[in-house]
Amino acid sequence: MISAADATIVELFSGLSARQFAKLVGQLQREGADPALRGFP
Repeated sequence: MISAADATIVELFSGLSARQFAKLVGQLQREGADPALRGFP
């Protein structure tokens, strides 16, 4: 799972900065996406 806890991992796997990733997750939550969960998918 990619989490915003480690900026290096976020950038490596998503191509987004930690700030951009957090904004994306926030936007998805506002649009009604399932909440982010901890653990494996």
